[in-house]
Amino acid sequence: MKMIPLLLTALLTSPGLLVAAAPDEKLPPPEAVLRATASPPEIDGNFSEPAWKDSVRLGDFKLNTTPVPAQAKTTVLVTYDRDNLYVGFICLEPELQAKLQRPMAEERDGNVWEDECIEVYINDVSRSTEQYHVLVNLRNTVMDLFSGEKFRQHKAVEWNGHWQSAVALGPDEWRVELKIPFATVNFPAGKTELRVNFCRERYGASGEISSWSCPYGDFDKPERSGVLKNIIRADVAEIASLSWPDDSTWGEQQLELQFAAPVAGRLTLLQEKAGQLQVLAEGQVQQGRISLPYFLEEPGRWVLLLGFQEQGKAESILFASHNQLNPALFDLHRTTRIMPYGGRFQALARLGNPSVLQEISCRITGPAGQQSASWRPEQEFSPITLDCSTLSPGLYKVEYLFQLRNGRSVAHQHSLLIFTP
Repeated sequence: MKMIPLLLTALLTSPGLLVAAAPDEKLPPPEAVLRATASPPEIDGNFSEPAWKDSVRLGDFKLNTTPVPAQAKTTVLVTYDRDNLYVGFICLEPELQAKLQRPMAEERDGNVWEDECIEVYINDVSRSTEQYHVLVNLRNTVMDLFSGEKFRQHKAVEWNGHWQSAVALGPDEWRVELKIPFATVNFPAGKTELRVNFCRERYGASGEISSWSCPYGDFDKPERSGVLKNIIRADVAEIASLSWPDDSTWGEQQLELQFAAPVAGRLTLLQEKAGQLQVLAEGQVQQGRISLPYFLEEPGRWVLLLGFQEQGKAESILFASHNQLNPALFDLHRTTRIMPYGGRFQALARLGNPSVLQEISCRITGPAGQQSASWRPEQEFSPITLDCSTLSPGLYKVEYLFQLRNGRSVAHQHSLLIFTP
């Protein structure tokens, strides 16, 4: 994130950053009783479909640091059906045309929080370490994050939810429509309440940060979320227990599932990778139970989806895993891409599970020579360093090879420019 002058920090840092002391007495988080819709709306940024007539309207947005009404009115519409939560924002904006000229993020997971945007936080008080966060800007660019038990120190921006969004513009307002599958946020059948907060960021001379439930500081406060009640999902099988693979494993796997009732039907396990869906395994559920073997074939990031079609009913996606982190998967947490002649190449790899890796090797090659070295990884953050003092200035290729103990390997590469200062 870019550096910002001190006096502007209050408005232009990450979403909802603390800017003032909270009052001694805080308002209780708001609540809303939802009504289900019989027909799903088209996600187009307009609210003319019958579904929105079944929605609850939420307003009275307050500033994020103190419960003072926001100057620009924001209205949120909320409804649901058996598989999805539907959220609509109507954001009045007298400076809309000027704000449309401002540069904005246009790629998925860009810095949408720096733009004119809306935000939705979703969390469950029974899983207080798990939170989902989606942002949408004026260009309908989406940034989404997951934070949970394994992400205490950072939010997993690489995680992508199965949201669907649309933005429509008016003369002095902009509208956002969101479809949020219950499976994406792992909201199980049988629960009737969901903790959420709806937020908005405005920039410019009249900038302000506001939300449905005042967080008295940072938006990222699950305890300050409001509550959506009366979410009754008819005809959706309730899961009593699910044995899911640890997210640092791959290869042969076994899924163990027990429903809360002795239902029968067909269970389908799908893998989504790079936007493509494939069926990993299928099996019959008998008396509410199934043990399903499957195989995760290769390293990488993926999402597993669990679909179930009970006899005589429509299929429903019940569960979506988070992006699985394969043991061989790594992130270049920090790496040298350009360096002066005579220096040392440095990188820091973040490993999913160092214990299953035999070694990491790194090779730098180019027209003026090469350097290589290998390491045995012993920690999550593994440093990589090569002496490049003998390499002349020029463009080089850096190749990494992550060798697993089972004989498989994962490769990665990028360019390196060595220049004369």
